[in-house]
Amino acid sequence: MNPLLGILLAALLGGAGAASCFGGNALYPWCDDDLCAGSCTLNNGCLCSNSSITCIPNNSTPCVLNSSACCPSWLFWYPAQACCSVEPICSPECLDDEICTDFNGTTKCSCNRTRYQLSNRYDLQPVVQCRGLWMNISISRCLLESFGFDSATISLRNDTSGCTILNQGILDNKSVVTVPVQLQAGWCGNEMSVNASRMRYSNALHVRPASSAIVKVNPLFLSFSCSVTRAVSSQLQLVLSSSSTPGARFARDVSLPSTVILNAPPLYVGLKVTTSDTSSIALRTEECFSNPFGDSSIVNSVQLITAGHAADQGISTRVIENGNSNLVKFELGMFRFVNQSQLFIFCNSRLCNPLTENCNSKYWVYCLTNLPGVEHTEAYFLQV
Repeated sequence: MNPLLGILLAALLGGAGAASCFGGNALYPWCDDDLCAGSCTLNNGCLCSNSSITCIPNNSTPCVLNSSACCPSWLFWYPAQACCSVEPICSPECLDDEICTDFNGTTKCSCNRTRYQLSNRYDLQPVVQCRGLWMNISISRCLLESFGFDSATISLRNDTSGCTILNQGILDNKSVVTVPVQLQAGWCGNEMSVNASRMRYSNALHVRPASSAIVKVNPLFLSFSCSVTRAVSSQLQLVLSSSSTPGARFARDVSLPSTVILNAPPLYVGLKVTTSDTSSIALRTEECFSNPFGDSSIVNSVQLITAGHAADQGISTRVIENGNSNLVKFELGMFRFVNQSQLFIFCNSRLCNPLTENCNSKYWVYCLTNLPGVEHTEAYFLQV
């Protein structure tokens, strides 16, 4: 742009409320000016009716195209103010670490490189979000590019087909690249470590330098991990069924008929935890007990399962599966407490690693309640 023209444009900006709108002048009149009587078309933009003079659209003669095609080549359409702007305008607005730029008459949000001038390589830390069966790994796209890396080359430790899926996202109103990682040992380079209270999945992001004539950075490796507690009280689902192979009927509170025949066929109870890592994680229930008061701290509760097997305290209980998969199943004979219309079942369960632990041993006595901060599962109410 000619410097003198730039000074002229700055002096002719619109008034308050439209600070970046061009206000028109003798060379570029308003389209609704009586001498212009202009209109806007797809092929020609906005022109006066009796000449080839370019005019500026306004409220009376709007830009029906709603694009920069209505404006002179050095102006940009500003949808929020419905005017032609001196500065490039992007819609929707750019994020905090982006800037609106002009690419041959088309506006586009690009990384604002000046924002990260004072950043260093230690700021390149991925944000890890553990969510159910997956963890999402997010890293700033613009920060990577400011250091000379190509965000499109991000890959996991194992870069085989189908492992790395790159999603463009927004975090704290900044542009990020997010990689979903399945919580499963060995998946796409995942490594799993186990201690007494947690299971940790770890992997690494590999980012290559941007393609250019001069490469100034080495490939980038960023480690990350997601820790999963082995105490699963808040994750368990209760399964009740009249069959020994419970289906997909899940409930937290289950109502039974008001009249229960105590010598009726048993009830099959299951505890299930959702996990994608069925090869490395099994659900292990150490104990289940029952009382009519809904208080897990009551001492004289009736034990149903102890150390992973039937407690044999007068209640017919048979453990069908425990520590073999993500589902614990046991058979429970119907019973009730004298002069009580309800009962509560409590269970202590944990995640177990069948590759390093004996998860389904009948007399395995590792007790979950020895772990700090571990509580019982929720009370499940059975109306009897």
